[in-house]
This record gives sequence, structure tokens and C-alpha cells, in this order.
Amino acid sequence: MWLERGWLSTHFVFVIHVPSIKMFRILLSGTLEGVELAVKGNAELVDLIKVPNRHAAILTKLELLQWVDAWRLELPHSKITKGGTELWRQAGPTVDLRSVWRAVQAEL
Repeated sequence: MWLERGWLSTHFVFVIHVPSIKMFRILLSGTLEGVELAVKGNAELVDLIKVPNRHAAILTKLELLQWVDAWRLELPHSKITKGGTELWRQAGPTVDLRSVWRAVQAEL
């Protein structure tokens, strides 16, 4: 199942800035096309890293969300339909994903 879904393949972890809602957001994708789709429109790519698999991507996302916890905000469904808990205020920090990934690796 994991192999069929591509979860064992490399994944991208990326942060976007969405000026219209004044927020940063972390996302995951198994392909660069997924990254491009997420950035299309009103978002700006802030940072991007490639990690070994989906599990590593999820751990990196969870670690980053802990780092920015004080600036997190859950938007209502009317503002964002998916991933509304994976956001933080633009007044919060811009985080270097490589540093987050190194912290995850140190804990493994």
C-alpha cells in the first residue's frame, strides 16, 4: 500500500506565504507539480526541501508546527477549505526547513 501510494518515495516539504490571509502555511507533496499547483495563484514559495519519504515529510511538518506554535491560528472553513491548522501568522517567524529537518534527524 505505501509503495503504491508513493509514500516511500522522496517528498517535498514547503512553506508558502499567502498574503491575502496574512499567513504562512506548511505543505507536503510527492511531486514538484504538487508544489507548483499549491503556489499557483496568490501564494509565494518561501522555502522548499526534499526529504527521503512521506514519513520524514510528516515529521518535519509536525516539528515546524511546534516551532511556530505561539503564532498558529486556525482559520474557519470559509477562509481555507483544507489545512486550516497548518498555518501561522505572517508576523511570526520565517523558518529554515533545513534546520527543522536536521532537528528531526537528531531525534531519530
